[in-house]
Amino acid sequence: MDVRSWLAAGVVLCANGAWVAGQTTRPAATPVTQPTTSPTTAPVFPDPDVLLTRLSSGDWHERRKAQEQLVALGEAGKPFIEELVRRATGEEARKNAQAALVQIDQNKLLGPSYITLHVKAASPREVFAELSKQCFAPLSTMPENLWDEDRFPRLTLDIDHKPFWEVAPRICRQLGVDLRPYNNGVRIMRTGGMQVQGIEQIDGPFLVVANQISYSRTRTFGQGNGEQTQFGMNLSVYPEPKITVLRSTGSVKLDEVIDDRGHSLVPPSAGPRTFWGGGYYSGGLSLYAPLEYPRKDPGARIVRFKGTTSVLIQTKMQRMEIPDVMNLHETIKMINGVQVDFKEMKRNGDTYELHLKVGQANLGGPDWQQLMEGLQTRMQVVDAGGSPLDHRGMSSSGGNDGIDMTIHLGRSPGPDGRMTGEPARIVWDVPVETRELTIPIDFKDLPLFGDR
Repeated sequence: MDVRSWLAAGVVLCANGAWVAGQTTRPAATPVTQPTTSPTTAPVFPDPDVLLTRLSSGDWHERRKAQEQLVALGEAGKPFIEELVRRATGEEARKNAQAALVQIDQNKLLGPSYITLHVKAASPREVFAELSKQCFAPLSTMPENLWDEDRFPRLTLDIDHKPFWEVAPRICRQLGVDLRPYNNGVRIMRTGGMQVQGIEQIDGPFLVVANQISYSRTRTFGQGNGEQTQFGMNLSVYPEPKITVLRSTGSVKLDEVIDDRGHSLVPPSAGPRTFWGGGYYSGGLSLYAPLEYPRKDPGARIVRFKGTTSVLIQTKMQRMEIPDVMNLHETIKMINGVQVDFKEMKRNGDTYELHLKVGQANLGGPDWQQLMEGLQTRMQVVDAGGSPLDHRGMSSSGGNDGIDMTIHLGRSPGPDGRMTGEPARIVWDVPVETRELTIPIDFKDLPLFGDR
């Protein structure tokens, strides 16, 4: 059956990706108290013949709009688009429909997740299960039985094709929970209700927040008598749960910053810092943009703040596990092209020590740097239930045949108050494919200070 036959027969595509036949009789009414997380509206599909004509139009603007219309259907529209590809008689229409499918797959990995939720009196567990499905990432709770508590209200939502970062904070605020990074992922925790502090901007799968602007002046006396000023803006970047950020510059490359008096606030030496590793802060990446305060007649507002920041994200990973770590026998693994020899795990009082040796191939190169960051932030020793022990430092000593390292670990209470158990296994999600992304930052009309 082709697309036109499907539509003529009353077959529609639900937002969960299922094709269902239209009914000739009125369905039984659903009690308003019955919770549901299934979207109650199906995407509206254009006439396939008209769309195929637009996809092969001689006007490239028209072709692009038709392709964007297909991309907007997302995962739910893939069967419809695949049928268009099969029906297309011209190469141009077929090529553009196939390009839409490629873009949908790219968006699933690196683009924004669009959420549709039509629910009435639904439980938080049901809502987050559907949200997890539509944002292509697990949204587990901490503790695991969080949704078993009776204090959470039921949710009634009518949301159509909205970005994840527009939907998720709204739901979290209603429930008094937050999305927090934990154990190389994201967990839902009862910590206050997703209070993002600042002026927000959504760009693809990232929420960019301008947190604060600060300005200070310091005069020193005596030798080296002089005056110093510090002026800059703090920002946070929150990636969607499906995005794993490996590294960040921690800074902003400024293109244009202008106040309402026409002054450029970009410092003469502005540019990205050279270090990598800007880490999570309250669930987001912490950034700082140094600015130049005007010497005369400063403005009261920033009319344009434009720049970029860069992050390295994981696009594919491979899980490495070593079981029964307290009885570890020497085990050799190749991590990012570097040999890592896991030698032993032993107890030392209240702490544990993991001894390993790392080969010196490409010492200081990108693979080595990524390995060192992975050892400190991504490799975990977990208990039988999967809860990670704390990293409490690392010591090393070099030799001709490699570097001997000792990672110190300890048990402590997790966010749910439960103490982690004895070490059970080593778990390491090793990135095997990565990609650098540039995140645009573009704010307008930011307030400065009350006095000029």
